[in-house]
Amino acid sequence: MFRLNQKGLSMVEILIATLVMFLALSILMTVMGVAGTIAYNSRVMDRATFLANQRMEYIRSLRFDQIGYVDADSGYPKYEPSGILPRRETTTLAGIQFEITYSVNWVDDPKDGLKDGQNADNPQDEDYYDGGRAQYNWQDYKRVRVAVSWEKPWPSSFALVSNISGLKEFAVPPLVFFTTDTPANNSIVSGEVQIGVIGMQSTTAGAAISNIGLEIGGGILVFNELVSPPQPLAIKYFSWDTDTTETPDGIYEIRGIARDSQGLEASISYFYIINNYPPQGSPTLVSIETTDSSARVVKLTFTTIKDGRDWVSSYQAKTQTLLDTNYTTVTVPNPQEGTVTVFLTGLAPWTTYVCTLRGWSYGDYSEWGNPLAFTTLMELSWELTGSRGNERTITLRWQNGDGFVGRYEVYRREPGGKWNPLTTTLPPIASCTDTLTIKEKGQPTVREYKVEARDGLGNLVNYSPVISVTF
Repeated sequence: MFRLNQKGLSMVEILIATLVMFLALSILMTVMGVAGTIAYNSRVMDRATFLANQRMEYIRSLRFDQIGYVDADSGYPKYEPSGILPRRETTTLAGIQFEITYSVNWVDDPKDGLKDGQNADNPQDEDYYDGGRAQYNWQDYKRVRVAVSWEKPWPSSFALVSNISGLKEFAVPPLVFFTTDTPANNSIVSGEVQIGVIGMQSTTAGAAISNIGLEIGGGILVFNELVSPPQPLAIKYFSWDTDTTETPDGIYEIRGIARDSQGLEASISYFYIINNYPPQGSPTLVSIETTDSSARVVKLTFTTIKDGRDWVSSYQAKTQTLLDTNYTTVTVPNPQEGTVTVFLTGLAPWTTYVCTLRGWSYGDYSEWGNPLAFTTLMELSWELTGSRGNERTITLRWQNGDGFVGRYEVYRREPGGKWNPLTTTLPPIASCTDTLTIKEKGQPTVREYKVEARDGLGNLVNYSPVISVTF
């Protein structure tokens, strides 16, 4: 007798397994199809959002009178805004067809404080004005709606809404002036000053003046006067005491301001120089030093003075020779220091000057201080005057001191080395030559030079700054 194989599958089991696999594949395919549809619709939504934002930004870029329908019914009872927009349009983006619908409506904002018919000859008439703003009361702003719709994979839409105001385009800012009895621009003033500001409604499209103000020194002092009720023309006078700790002597911007009932503002600026006190006393010259950095620079050290409450920061230096007189303005970095140092430049080499100082403050000068005499350094220069093979000849020149009867001693050295005498000359000879040999081709040869002026007893009278010559 034969027996069945116990390890085999019956036909029923095979059918059941096949059915389960088919159901699982069917569910998986359905889920994948739905997921694909959702992903596709998400891409469609992204493109619709892009189109809506693009169209809305375009509308915001238009003039206010262009935001409306190209075929608007602007008569009673619709009063549709007229402009350049179609009511709808179709476009294709990334192979998807979209329909774009525009909606533009006038909006009456109850928060503007005006009721329908206010300021109208006939309250029943719908054509009334809103406080002289050249707009109708119910035309406070426009509400724009951009809707983008599509049909596939299933019908849907996306919309944006924006409120757009045309107030700034219709409104005209006020005019502002200073009165004729106000001190002129760039005037020097002191004590109490009266400043008058005029605010004026510029045109019938502008609003009445509601505030007039005055700002001093970028906000150091601020005055603001209310005009009640608002007027087409208003004048306010302000009293400014310049002799206070808030406004030390100096230059100030004075700004007159006019503001209308719509909040628009205009301003005008003058500049005044406050000068309540002349500089007191006179600066004292402590010392004058010539410097090694340049024959044309000297260092002045002196005491500072005050201008009433304020420290003087600018001084006039007078330098005199037997032939001429020069005036130079010097500024003190920190005038509150009792003793300061400044530099004078552009002076002639080996020249004797008599220097004195006085303080300057916005047109007023102090007395001249004590004079001090000083002599500037010699100025040493050189030029190449001969060349043969590796030998180079240079000529050194300096200034001859007026009335000097001593001798000039010229020195040279290699950088960092010892000074060695080159030559000695007697006035009026103020030049000499030096010949040197270049050591190696391509390697620079450097010499340093200086000149000393000594009197008959060998005392150092003047000297030059060190110069360096590279070959």
